[in-house]
Amino acid sequence: MDKRPQLAAKLPAALQADLKALKDAAAGDQVAKATHIRDTALNGGYGPKIQAQAKRMQEQKANRKV
Repeated sequence: MDKRPQLAAKLPAALQADLKALKDAAAGDQVAKATHIRDTALNGGYGPKIQAQAKRMQEQKANRKV
């Protein structure tokens, strides 16, 4: 059973809309839209839970590069 739709429904509405826009974006626009989502998440634009998760992911990515 695919749980992604159930998980996506729990995300903030703004994040759901931005993810849909990313999915539907032309190939040339995907990087800019993904960057917007990352930056919005890190700045708390989707709420504190998403911000905390985004910061953890950013730290994990930085640690892998070391």
